[in-house]
Amino acid sequence: MPLRRLSVLAVVSMLWSLAPAASAEADFYRFDDLLRHPDLKDDLDSEVRLYFVGDALAAFAEHARPDVYSGHGVSISPFGGSPRHCVEAFDKALRAMVGDAKARGYHAITDIQVVEGDQPTPDATGFRCGAGYKWTGVTLAGTFAMTPAARQRMIDDQERSARLAERPPGPKIVRLAFEPFLVSPEARAAWGGRVTMHVGVSGPAYRERYGPGEYGESVIIGTLSAEAACRQAVMKTLASVADEATEKHYDTVLGLRSYQDDEYAPYSPNVDCRVGWRSASVKVQASLANAL
Repeated sequence: MPLRRLSVLAVVSMLWSLAPAASAEADFYRFDDLLRHPDLKDDLDSEVRLYFVGDALAAFAEHARPDVYSGHGVSISPFGGSPRHCVEAFDKALRAMVGDAKARGYHAITDIQVVEGDQPTPDATGFRCGAGYKWTGVTLAGTFAMTPAARQRMIDDQERSARLAERPPGPKIVRLAFEPFLVSPEARAAWGGRVTMHVGVSGPAYRERYGPGEYGESVIIGTLSAEAACRQAVMKTLASVADEATEKHYDTVLGLRSYQDDEYAPYSPNVDCRVGWRSASVKVQASLANAL
């Protein structure tokens, strides 16, 4: 059959048959070479130090739990993936890890390594990657850490925030004190005995911390008064914080403070609730920890 009479479907089918399902052989990628790659080197945040498995470590005052981050390279070529998709996948995983570390206040990531399934790859200097036909994945494991100086800066910042004057409540804001909720019978029934909560800078020493994170819930006002709806929204939000702490196997909530409209509030003893035409909503910020 002349080529000009081949259907589009036949041409696509022929190209598909010529394309490999994956790279015939996995290539080895060294971490130090990847970190010099221009697409990665210029964009990584210099405030977060990276330590791969086997690197000499600085002294750290705080560690988080080890965590994993995955990155993916996607090919749209009919001939499948290429080595650049392995670099792209590594790049995305490392960027996600660094971004999360900075957002949570950590200044270093230690013991970085590639994992396959639940096991680290055997070579601490790099990893093998064979690009898939459409999708290539790389998963990194690492542990966030904080130097003594960085931890002291965090403590100083928290104490300065605690001394700031509380902002006046905005329009349609109901301001309530945290403490009555934390000691209420409803709180004891919802999370008493499994999680303790601490507002502002108060709280025990801890061995590991996760966060800070944001938590929010809302309640339909219906026939309720604005304050009654807000009280229910506060309890619902605090219960969400406690549930996540239990789910992640933490026993303490630290740095609890209002985070209405995604604005940092001073470490005040109060929580703000926004009242809309249909619902009342509360948003807080808090870290999860395991007390010493």
